[in-house]
Amino acid sequence: MTADLPTTGLPSADLLTVAPLDLVSARTPGGQLLTAVHVPGARSVEIRLSVAMPRLDDSDSAHAEVLGRCLLAAPGTARRVGLLGGQVSAGADPRRLTVAASCTVDGWSTTLGLLVGALADPRATPDAVRLASGATARAAMRALASPGMVARGALHGMLWGDRAPSRFDVPSPAALGGVSAASVTAFAQRRLAGAHVSVVVGGPSLPRVAWETASSALGTWSTSATRAEPADLPPPGAPGTTVVEGAAPGRAALRLMLRSPGREHPGYPAARLAAAVLAGGPASRLSRSLRDELGLVYGVNHSTETVAREVFDVVDLELRERDVDTAREALADALRPPPTDDEVRRVRRRVLGSQLVGRSSLAATVGSVADLVADGLGPTWLDDHAAAVAALPAGAVQADAAARLEPDAGWCAVVTPTRPRRPDAPPAPPASPAPPSRPRTTPDSTTSTGGPA
Repeated sequence: MTADLPTTGLPSADLLTVAPLDLVSARTPGGQLLTAVHVPGARSVEIRLSVAMPRLDDSDSAHAEVLGRCLLAAPGTARRVGLLGGQVSAGADPRRLTVAASCTVDGWSTTLGLLVGALADPRATPDAVRLASGATARAAMRALASPGMVARGALHGMLWGDRAPSRFDVPSPAALGGVSAASVTAFAQRRLAGAHVSVVVGGPSLPRVAWETASSALGTWSTSATRAEPADLPPPGAPGTTVVEGAAPGRAALRLMLRSPGREHPGYPAARLAAAVLAGGPASRLSRSLRDELGLVYGVNHSTETVAREVFDVVDLELRERDVDTAREALADALRPPPTDDEVRRVRRRVLGSQLVGRSSLAATVGSVADLVADGLGPTWLDDHAAAVAALPAGAVQADAAARLEPDAGWCAVVTPTRPRRPDAPPAPPASPAPPSRPRTTPDSTTSTGGPA
């Protein structure tokens, strides 16, 4: 697939050629969705196992976080993988438990068998749980102190009130205090037994051969072949702005959430390019205006966030407290004009180039496929998306921006410094919980950094 795009003194569009992935994806007899990706020239093998693990309450949050940190310790899985010349890690986010391994070409099937053993018969020891609980508590404290996460929690409260999905993203101290080796083991055995599992293997072997080898390594492990659909969210609250405390003295943060079509919607490619024109990278409007020309912000970040079935464009600004009002005016000014043809051409080339760069990394390729299949999308979704982006007319991007990217169309949170309270002041209401994990991003999400002059 090659994008035939106009250039301005750039090399030919051959730089934007992205070869389709060579892969095989099918259910195993045990119910796992197994995908094998052929990466020519790879000298190692990457493995990703994703286990669906949504959180229903605070106790689920505490046990999932601790399990992600101690899963591989109790049976000595990490040490045994290391003896085979590989590396392995595990972790939990609000939707799933993920295990990642980098292995040698000769030892990857044995490594996969070890990982299956840890998941099929999970056990937790008191020492491992104690260390994992302490690490989880420290991560939760850092997350709750992060202005970006404070803003996210406040926005989710604006959108969905006490039914915000993020309310269980960070375990409370009380929930962590109730975690023990016995309770983590029981939680793991209960949740892993009936979970939906996807497995992705990437390396130099032909995909059919790798699929058969991986299927044998999965053995008799039985999991659910049915993917649970996320619960419907209540209608979001009206767009508006909220101000919350939580930044360092003299600093502030601003987060804007704008509704976007979902990844299966035909309007998604146009939405991605329109958002990239606004905030995607150092050449975006916000980076050029707020950072380079006006010197108002330290950094501009654009990402996409998926919440249940909803998708949002998210713009984060780091700035000084005294510049908040000026930055909001400049943000509104950047939203008003539609993208020009030149802006669309630039971001199209950058989006396709980013995918090409990602294909040069075995870990990035396998990781992106693992995210897609774990989310219920086809493993070739990125190829289809790149083809749609390459063929997209500028008018479609301009129409999306006119319909979605308006100054008053989204939800905005401003995080200001925490003020000292008088001894006789009433206690502040509890802060909305904020998740420790970063929002999910699409391959074209970009962070640009810098600082006010």
